[in-house]
Amino acid sequence: MIAEIYCHAARTKRHIEVLSHDIDVNGVDLTLVHDGTVVPLQLKSRIDKSTTKRWDVRRRIIFPATFSVAHRGLFDSGEPTNEGLGGALLVQDTVEMATEPFVRLWYRVGRLDLIRLRSEKRFNKFIKASEACPDSLTLWESSLTPPLTIGEVLWLLLDIDSLSPLVSDCSAPWLVIGNLREDSTSFEAGRQEYLAFEKAAKARFKTVSQASSSPTAAQK
Repeated sequence: MIAEIYCHAARTKRHIEVLSHDIDVNGVDLTLVHDGTVVPLQLKSRIDKSTTKRWDVRRRIIFPATFSVAHRGLFDSGEPTNEGLGGALLVQDTVEMATEPFVRLWYRVGRLDLIRLRSEKRFNKFIKASEACPDSLTLWESSLTPPLTIGEVLWLLLDIDSLSPLVSDCSAPWLVIGNLREDSTSFEAGRQEYLAFEKAAKARFKTVSQASSSPTAAQK
């Protein structure tokens, strides 16, 4: 994954630092740094056909950074129950392929503002579960994004060029959330853009998976 991040940074001519942690500090496994933006990540991995569908993630990691644009869009004020680090849960899926390169990496992102864009009901459940300030919250696979490329992940987390046609007309999610209170029309338009992005990503993964699981005629 780290190699993919640096390759994408080189292709987009962006400087991204990847800081790994030898010890567990508040659940953070990796930190991304770009242009003054610091994004802590809790990492999980799955191999093809894994049955894992849920993960415990440190509560503060998936909440928007306190007093950020996204945080102000979601909450009236900064409270212990909603304080956040502006990070995310990142699940790396290793998927086997029938042809070269035989393995492909996909990534799913779990973050509270993305959950809000997808489902207000599910968002409210997380807020309710956070009232007692638990150390961790449980994220199910249904709370994560569809499988994404590393470029799309970096667009979501750092708002940098993705080189992906799926996001060419889509505003950064934190900007969409920022309009939640100030401009309901812009928020709803941005939310629909984001949902269209997720729908396209889901359809692409299905197409790629079906193609890669079927050997070519020559292989047969």
